[in-house]
Amino acid sequence: MKKVSVITLQNIKNYGSMLQAYATQELLRDKGFEAEIVDYTRPIAKFWNHILGYSTKDNILVRMVKTVLLFPTELRYALLWKSFKKTHLNSSAISYTTNEELKANPPQADIYCSGSDQVWNSGWNGGLLREFFLDYVPVGKPKYALASSVGMNEFNDAEKQELRSLLQEFSSISVRETSAVDMIKGLGIDNVYAVMDPTLTKDAAFWRKLATAPKHKKPYILIYQLGKDHRVDEYAKFMASSEPTASVSAEENGASDAVASAVDALLEADPISNQFEITAMNIEYDFGLKADDVTSYKGIKSNDNGDAGLVLAIQPAAGKAQDVIYHL
Repeated sequence: MKKVSVITLQNIKNYGSMLQAYATQELLRDKGFEAEIVDYTRPIAKFWNHILGYSTKDNILVRMVKTVLLFPTELRYALLWKSFKKTHLNSSAISYTTNEELKANPPQADIYCSGSDQVWNSGWNGGLLREFFLDYVPVGKPKYALASSVGMNEFNDAEKQELRSLLQEFSSISVRETSAVDMIKGLGIDNVYAVMDPTLTKDAAFWRKLATAPKHKKPYILIYQLGKDHRVDEYAKFMASSEPTASVSAEENGASDAVASAVDALLEADPISNQFEITAMNIEYDFGLKADDVTSYKGIKSNDNGDAGLVLAIQPAAGKAQDVIYHL
């Protein structure tokens, strides 16, 4: 059995990123590979860097107050992700935070893979991180991209030459945005194509393995946002006014089992979300689609962060329901 080492965005405070890492791992296992997730944390996502990042433009007094207020929440998230990783992810024995650390002692594998999620979004990652382009991989080892996301409408001109040099070393490149295919081909690289994000290859039965019973017994609208978008809040109010119901957040739906409870809530509630993976899970559930019922999910367009504003076209397999288009 060949071993695949995967570097992705699992060490951030985000349910969707954690779930995509799990889906990527399980997809590779389904294909007969041994999958290992590199225990890598971006510099900006390290515990104290993440807390201090909320107040970079504030004076010292405001920064101190925000740090004190944010610490309990950040600690809770850190413990939650640690628990989920220990239970569900096959992580590397060594933890890394820089490309230099990875080069000095790289994880051992037959194949190296980058993706899925926004591993190639330099704006989101605080710059072009060469580790997400497998710069640390030993010479001669094959490099692949699995549903890697650019999350931007165009590359930074200052980064194009470096990107071209890094991507030329890949044996094959798959991305989750059709726009990213054109962007990479614009660099003179042709071995690139669009695929479904791993979260979209799994049906409701797969996600229910993580689920626990929701604690909210009455009907409710669950709001799950990547960042703060007042349009989402307004739409939730509109839905609640037409059909009275409570509103809760994913974080409130469960305590130590927050990830599992959130999964169950996402499958059962009326969800409002601006995050790619979360909405995709519900599309499959709402239409009763199984993985083999669908031929493809196509991202028609995306906004600057690759999530909100995305249009998904679901193309069911022969004999299934008609095409469905969701505007997110």
